[in-house]
Amino acid sequence: MATSAGSKTMERDIGVAGLVAFAAILASFLSVPTSPPEVDKPISDIVKYFADHHDALLGSGLVALLALPLFLWFATGLRALLARAEGEGGYVANLGLIAAVLLAALVAAQQVIATSLTFRIAAARDDEALIRSFYEVFTVFNGALAVATALFLAANGVLIVMTGMLPRWNGWLAMVGATLAVIGAAALLLDDTSGAAVAGFVGFLVFLLWLLVTAILLLLKSRTSASQSPAP
Repeated sequence: MATSAGSKTMERDIGVAGLVAFAAILASFLSVPTSPPEVDKPISDIVKYFADHHDALLGSGLVALLALPLFLWFATGLRALLARAEGEGGYVANLGLIAAVLLAALVAAQQVIATSLTFRIAAARDDEALIRSFYEVFTVFNGALAVATALFLAANGVLIVMTGMLPRWNGWLAMVGATLAVIGAAALLLDDTSGAAVAGFVGFLVFLLWLLVTAILLLLKSRTSASQSPAP
C-alpha cells in the first residue's frame, strides 16, 4: 500500500516537473523572434543579430537555465520508474539519465557562450576574430546538443517500448525524434548543404512534444493508480 502510494506520488511529481520544464523550454525558444544566422554569414550579420536581440537573448538564456533543474528532476524520476520496469541493473535507464545530465550541461555551457558573445558584441563590435570564434563554438554546440538529445530519447524510447510502462506509441515517438536529431547533428557537423540539418530542428520539436506528452501520461497514470487503489 505504501509502495503504491509512493509510486503514484512519484508519477505525479515527475509529470508536474515535465510540464513546467516543457513550458520553460518553449518560452525560452519563443522569446527570440528569429533564428541566428548561418555560421558562414558575414560577421556584420552576426553582430547585427546579437545587437538587435540583446535583451531577448539574455532573457531566453535565463529561462533556459531555469528550466534545467526541472528537466533533470523529470529525467531522474523517469529513470527511477523505467529502471524499476527494466529490472536488474537498469543499464538502459541509467544511460538515459546520463544523456539527460549531458544535455543539461551542454545547454548550460552554450548559454554561457551566448551570454559572453552578447556582451562581447555590445562592448567591442570591432573584434571580429574573437566574435567569429565564439560564434563557431556556439554553433558547434548545436550538433552536440542534438546528439545528447538523440541518446536521451532513444534510451527512454527503447525502454518504454520494451516494458510498456507507458503506451508503446510514446516510445516510438521518442525514437522518431532520436533519429531526426541524429540526422540533423550529422548534417551540421559534416557541414552538409542539402538542407538535411532541418531534421535536427524537427527533432527538437519532437523532443518538446514527447516531453509534454510523457508528462501528461504520467499525470494520468498517477490518477488512474489512485482511483484503482483499494480503500484502507
